[in-house]
Amino acid sequence: MAQNDRTYRGPRDTTDDIDDSSSVTENRVPVTDSGITITPAEDHILERFRRYFKLLARLHAIEEMTGLKNIVLDGASTGQDKRGTQEYQASHVLRVGAINAKLKEKNGRLFQALTNFVGHTQYTLAKANRWGGIGGEIDKFQSDNLGGLDGINYGGNGYGTMEKKKIQDMLHAMSKLFENPNLKHAEYGKEALEWTKKHNSDKGLKTLYEYMRSKFE
Repeated sequence: MAQNDRTYRGPRDTTDDIDDSSSVTENRVPVTDSGITITPAEDHILERFRRYFKLLARLHAIEEMTGLKNIVLDGASTGQDKRGTQEYQASHVLRVGAINAKLKEKNGRLFQALTNFVGHTQYTLAKANRWGGIGGEIDKFQSDNLGGLDGINYGGNGYGTMEKKKIQDMLHAMSKLFENPNLKHAEYGKEALEWTKKHNSDKGLKTLYEYMRSKFE
């Protein structure tokens, strides 16, 4: 398969087809005569930023529950919950690689839940998902920053200077993706960029921490 052609053809493991709307109600629009509903590209990119924080909190919780490290690897996604078309691809919200097989041995329920969570896709415009544009840059970012919030304390009165700085640094790194003047299809990231700016304040950072802690517990 060519690197920039990411239409699903069946090589990945099939995960349960779920909306995974626990963090936000997904905005989907019917496509005439196609039998599918799509997520607007702007909403898809925003959700990729927002749900990444949810993922990192959940990974931390699983590590504490099981004693395992490196719950997921970087690299290409290995599961996918539905098939796409040439125009509207089934696009991963989260881009991580294989899940640590030891998790399946320790807790099969957690393994399956995480498999479904990271395998979740949204139908969206193919050009918002391809490797050479904004979709590919977010893929690389998510794969490269899995340890970006390591060390955050989610218990008790955990929110402090270190937690604030780590979340702030993550938001800053996300916003830097849009500083590249040659980034293709950057227009689909306007809502996501505004979201990072909104949360890069004392109130916004604390709100984001509380959101993550709710996913950790």
